[in-house]
Amino acid sequence: NISQSQLADVILVTPQTISNYETGKREPGISELISFSEYFHVSVDYLIGNTDDINTRHRKIFYAITDNIFKNQ
Repeated sequence: NISQSQLADVILVTPQTISNYETGKREPGISELISFSEYFHVSVDYLIGNTDDINTRHRKIFYAITDNIFKNQ
């Protein structure tokens, strides 16, 4: 529920660039993928189709935090 223009402002590209991503005329670079990932709260792996698990990013953060807690006990 976001317009191309609004998303372009978030990702720091033009609305035409967003349109090109959507139509497959252009692919986002790593910095844009990271920005999309952060904005939509999904992993880059999810965005590029390496996983169907939308929450991979959150799970990795959770495990990193809990591993760190247990190591420090």
